[in-house]
Amino acid sequence: MNPALDIFFPLHDSDAVRGKYYAATESVPVEYCGEATIPEAFLHQETVRVFIPGEWVSIHQTELPRGARKQAETLLPALLEEDVGESIEHLHFALLDLESEQATVAVIAQQKMQQITAWMQAANIASCTVLPDWMALACGTLLIRDGRCLFRATSWLGWSCPLALASVFLAAQLQHYPQPLRVFYDDELPPALAALLTENGATLSSQYETEPRADSVGESLLWGRWKPRTDYRQQWQRWRKIILTVAAGFVLLSVERCMALWSLHSQVQQTQLRVENTFQQLFPTQKRIVNLRAQINTALRNSSQQPLDDEVMMLLPLVASTLAPLQQHADIISLKIDQPQQSLFLQLRVPAYDYFPLLHDAFSHAFQVKQNDVQNKDNAVILGFTLGKKHDNET
Repeated sequence: MNPALDIFFPLHDSDAVRGKYYAATESVPVEYCGEATIPEAFLHQETVRVFIPGEWVSIHQTELPRGARKQAETLLPALLEEDVGESIEHLHFALLDLESEQATVAVIAQQKMQQITAWMQAANIASCTVLPDWMALACGTLLIRDGRCLFRATSWLGWSCPLALASVFLAAQLQHYPQPLRVFYDDELPPALAALLTENGATLSSQYETEPRADSVGESLLWGRWKPRTDYRQQWQRWRKIILTVAAGFVLLSVERCMALWSLHSQVQQTQLRVENTFQQLFPTQKRIVNLRAQINTALRNSSQQPLDDEVMMLLPLVASTLAPLQQHADIISLKIDQPQQSLFLQLRVPAYDYFPLLHDAFSHAFQVKQNDVQNKDNAVILGFTLGKKHDNET
């Protein structure tokens, strides 16, 4: 047998930690009482088992959903929430056994697990097996010691309770799982418990030194990585005022930012629309706007590359002097210069069509005149003329 150390946590904090060291060459274990009396060399054995009071642990069985074996650790708290009768945020769930879809789970309070791990860290125990104390017994064994009763029925079925309640627990146990019992005790048995044991033909032994020991226990409440579970409900109650205040401020800032961006976007759209309208008025030949910046640069470049001819500009004073006598009756609507053709496109608004002969005769003295479309609009007549420069041989 390999050397091993079994450590038993007391039920009450006022009691001392008890230990048993099993040497490789001796069959009787060496017992120690009190954490300080356990030799430090024993704490670094390959096999260290820590047995905690069974009252701290409850064993449950539940059925996992089909195909959920890999997510068993995550699903166990939710599956057992109604059975444990306590907030799962305060509990630690350890998977002890998984056969097919049937899972056996040990449940212990997080506070107790912190107490156990703190003691292990103080004792410099890097690795151990943590189990309820009744799992230190062989199956079918009942142990009575120090006013407590420990019983292990099967591999995963057992309990620990005060001696006064042992007869009640054992009667319920034997009703569902009848089996032969081996009883070890170091004190007088209560009458009710003694009668129940005699009725079921239990083997009694008052020699505590013959207490059996389970040689191999591979399961543990620390199966896998253990970490304290965060109580999110308590954290929410603690921080919700600050979180809600920060969230409200963030929402207000976001709304204000969105309104500012929406206003700026509207201004940009309006400005772009005004620029496009102005561009189309200045450059009417640009019927479609695809890239406003590029089209403006192109139009300005083309206009700078084609300076106005002085001879074409000399036609403007002639137009002004010709219209001077009729300025009370004729209004200029538009005036366009066609530099390549050296001509002017002129539109005039007059009260009636009778002014057409007068204007045609007046322009004929200085220009080559071509009549354009005539339109009636708003009780007035719009006359169009194309005026060109006269050549010297024309009279």
